[in-house]
Amino acid sequence: MPITIPMHTVARILGRHGLGRVSVEALPGGQINASYLVDEQYVLRVNLRPEEHGKLARERRVLEMLRDLMPVPHTIAYEGSSRLIPHEYMIQTFVPGESLLVRWGKADEAERASYLSQLATMLRRLHSVRLSGFGDPTNPRQGETWAALHARRAGHALQSARTAANVDPSLIDQVEQAIVHDSAALVGGYPSLTHGDLHFGNIHVDQGKVTGLLDFERAWAATPDWDLDQLVRFVNYPSIFASSAAEQSVGPVDLAEVIPALQSGYPDLFAVNSLQSRLRVYALEYELRALVSVRKRHNNNPDALRAVEARIRTTLSPEFPGF
Repeated sequence: MPITIPMHTVARILGRHGLGRVSVEALPGGQINASYLVDEQYVLRVNLRPEEHGKLARERRVLEMLRDLMPVPHTIAYEGSSRLIPHEYMIQTFVPGESLLVRWGKADEAERASYLSQLATMLRRLHSVRLSGFGDPTNPRQGETWAALHARRAGHALQSARTAANVDPSLIDQVEQAIVHDSAALVGGYPSLTHGDLHFGNIHVDQGKVTGLLDFERAWAATPDWDLDQLVRFVNYPSIFASSAAEQSVGPVDLAEVIPALQSGYPDLFAVNSLQSRLRVYALEYELRALVSVRKRHNNNPDALRAVEARIRTTLSPEFPGF
């Protein structure tokens, strides 16, 4: 089920901008924001997490950076003052088509290969945007290395996971040891614009063409392999990103060609020293935050906890990342 808000609240927003005169419908797929298709031309997105206020403002600025490089939505309106409603929101142009995750199960081999070739090209363009520092791409930190920034992120994630106290502490100890050991691999690298949440649910396609990359709210000034982290996670665990029956039908076996095709189409993304160690550090930080989310948002659901624990143990194994 999509995340929704009261329709009278939606009507207040749209009325302010003279929209919603033809149709308004909740969009499937939103796992964090409430999203609506408006008049079959626009998308309203409302950030319902107060602790993440400002992420849509960042997305608006990032989309401006990308307008001439690749197909992305255009921003029609943004409001972050909380005067009208107690949430930030933005209205964007609607990108035609369907998510690549929905389309994937219906596409033949040639169509899939074409999508992956187009994606590789778009990733090269995205990562060609060099920034002056790491962190928020619209206000990057000056003089801080990628290793230092990530050490701070990982330290916070470790402390948060220990506070959540929902798994055996010895497992967190193993994670910490691995992060300390592998973080040396993060030395070096240049700050590029990265998507931050790149998976097939955030890629729209229509009639054989990639029509848009969506949801840049987690865009980051990082080394390019930061985007590879989420792609590897998606390929190995697509159910995390699925929100409909059609998307749930896609499994890891169906995505086996994704990483090899991207490696062929964008070899520089993989030509990083100690890539396995780097990806392990990124993945472990993600899973530490997942443990906190299971407690905070899912009441320590046992199945969700077991899934995170299983992913952690796989990430700690020599076989990771599996390509």
